[in-house]
Amino acid sequence: MIPMALTDKVTIILCRPEGSLNIGAVCRAMKNCGLSRLVLTGSGLHLDRSQIKAMAIHAFNLFEKAVFFDTLEEALQGHALSAGLTRRRGSRRKQYSHLPEELINRINLIKRGTVALVFGNEKHGLSAEELDLCDMAVHIPTDSSFPSMNLSHAVQIIGYLLYRGSEKKVGACTPIDREQQDHVIADIIKALDTTDYFVKQDRDDTSRFLREILARSLLGKRESERLKNMFCQLGHSGGRNKPNDLS
Repeated sequence: MIPMALTDKVTIILCRPEGSLNIGAVCRAMKNCGLSRLVLTGSGLHLDRSQIKAMAIHAFNLFEKAVFFDTLEEALQGHALSAGLTRRRGSRRKQYSHLPEELINRINLIKRGTVALVFGNEKHGLSAEELDLCDMAVHIPTDSSFPSMNLSHAVQIIGYLLYRGSEKKVGACTPIDREQQDHVIADIIKALDTTDYFVKQDRDDTSRFLREILARSLLGKRESERLKNMFCQLGHSGGRNKPNDLS
């Protein structure tokens, strides 16, 4: 079987885009780099097709094939990995942000499955809630005196690295997708609950921590099942539930 090129694995997601010209420029940047899947999120988007076409030129077909969702959560379903592109840091945002080259290396390890690259609104970027939905954060280093980058330029940089990194790699894996991650996390949380772990620890914070770890590790099905079983066995030993409570 011929391995998928990096560019074939990637979906570009634009959250709450406002500028039609920017969307056209994104389409052109995508086509330059062999990217073909575009998703836009946000209810009640007001877009000018003529402006998009004027900027996209021969890449307008990418917009014509674009898929629209009301929410980012809907758009992320089915992807093996999601990365939010953001320069902003803060206590309510991801604890660690990856460089673009690190992102490319992770995508290269994925044998099957698609990756969502999430870009925020042109004015405000990704919200804390949108970034929280992503598995990992990625930032493009820029000069501190003028750190904000044009949306299409950011897509172009990531697209270029994807295009250049499309050579065949060894040691690829097929990581579990987001829905499977949800099941693993739910079982681990249930097991921890039997040990009184959440008497002092926050449940939601633990769930976010587990999702970041699972996404960063790119666990396959066999590895994730083994991890889940380890925690389930811990739950059986907790003494509060019968073994079939965690099945």
